Amino acid sequence: MRDSSEEIKLRNARLLHALAVTALVLLLVAAFAVALDFLSRIHTVTAIIIGAVFFSYLVAPAIRFVHRRVPMWAAVLIVYVFIAVVIVVLLWIFVPIVIAELRQFTTDAPGLANRIKDDLSINGPLAAHLPDSVKAYLLTLPAQISEAVTKNGLSISSGALTILLSTASGLVLFILVPITTAYAVMDAQWLKGAAIGFVPLDKRAKFESFVSGINTVLASYIRGQLLVAALVGGLVAILLFIFHVRYALAIGLFAGLFELVPYAGAIAGAIPGVGVALLTNGWENALFVAIGFIAINQLSGHVFSPLIVGDQVGLRPIFVLLALLTGGELMGLRGLLIAVPVAGIIRVIIMTFVPFDSSALPSPAPAPAKTPRRRLFGARPAPAAQQAPPES
Repeated sequence: MRDSSEEIKLRNARLLHALAVTALVLLLVAAFAVALDFLSRIHTVTAIIIGAVFFSYLVAPAIRFVHRRVPMWAAVLIVYVFIAVVIVVLLWIFVPIVIAELRQFTTDAPGLANRIKDDLSINGPLAAHLPDSVKAYLLTLPAQISEAVTKNGLSISSGALTILLSTASGLVLFILVPITTAYAVMDAQWLKGAAIGFVPLDKRAKFESFVSGINTVLASYIRGQLLVAALVGGLVAILLFIFHVRYALAIGLFAGLFELVPYAGAIAGAIPGVGVALLTNGWENALFVAIGFIAINQLSGHVFSPLIVGDQVGLRPIFVLLALLTGGELMGLRGLLIAVPVAGIIRVIIMTFVPFDSSALPSPAPAPAKTPRRRLFGARPAPAAQQAPPES
């Protein structure tokens, strides 16, 4: 009888614990939804805060290093001046090349368009083996495109105005983000102390572990992803230079920018890269370029990201994909940029505050045992210090 009452108490305790965990998860989801709605209403301030967080993780190590020798305000100023000089030098070197390539593209655009038109025409090589219904549709396609452009001329004009306004707001953010970052870095210790002051003494160790986990996720992702983006952009540009594909630097820059979204850089660069190679250099050249893009994509996903970004974010590939889809659905491009670190932070929250038995996960496969290599002239003798002493 006593055993049955203890089992009932144990079941009730487990049920209450499960209900508490479920309520906590639902509360976190509701709070996240409310916070997301509030941040969407102050999107400019949100963009400044997110930009300042990203930028602070880039400059904070350098500022702390310089701060060992000079005051904090001087360290911030020195690092900012150095970054400004580097940006100016890079712009002075690469902007003329990119502008020249864009001018060349403007000159080549009519010829490329005619080439595409000829290839897709009813008598072109690509349409030779198509069904008659598809050929008939291709005949009406130019008229449909012209009609769509005529009808949507106003929309195109308003879109251009939107682009101009976005550029102006981007310049404002370019100024405000470094200023906000400077204040945040200089007041970092005060902000940390203010956050810890709200936590009870017996909970501070767990809270500091939680903050350390978030800091690790953000730092490893932001710094690592920027380095991966630079490597992918450089490799794409080198690949296109090797195979004499036009606009190599512009396409490499395009691929590097898109690589800020995980796994997207090489794919985004392959579309114009392979297309230009096909139109200008022939299908053999385009085939080699496509193989090069596949190799870069594999390097990015299986070498660069694991080695540079590491496993600090702690997300499986399926969760990375779901995070990107959710971020893009909710916030567009900005959502794609912050989706993975936000998902990593959610993981840290769950792993810190929700009980989880990691032994339920499958153990990683053991590494294969290394077979000893045979030496050409027999085994190497052991050093004198490791040889057994002679028997007495």
